[in-house]
Amino acid sequence: MLTPHKLYSLGWTELKTELKESKLNSVLAGFTTTFAFVIILYVMQMGELTSYVGAVREISVVLGAAVGIFFLKEKGSPMRILGAGFVALGVITIKFMG
Repeated sequence: MLTPHKLYSLGWTELKTELKESKLNSVLAGFTTTFAFVIILYVMQMGELTSYVGAVREISVVLGAAVGIFFLKEKGSPMRILGAGFVALGVITIKFMG
């Protein structure tokens, strides 16, 4: 939703420069997001409870935080790390107690 606004405010030249500089990181982020969505679709086809699928879907928060911190060299704020940790803990809880 913000992409058209950013494109309008930055212009094509700035977008092309950014893509050239962060090509691998951008592609990696795109693949991890797509992979997470494919996993969700697969689980939903298996007939698992939708509430579990919805909760596990939020693992993308953990993947996004990990990619941002380790690959894109973003600063991991304590709140972001704590939130990702809670999501991971929730998924683990569903796995063992669900």
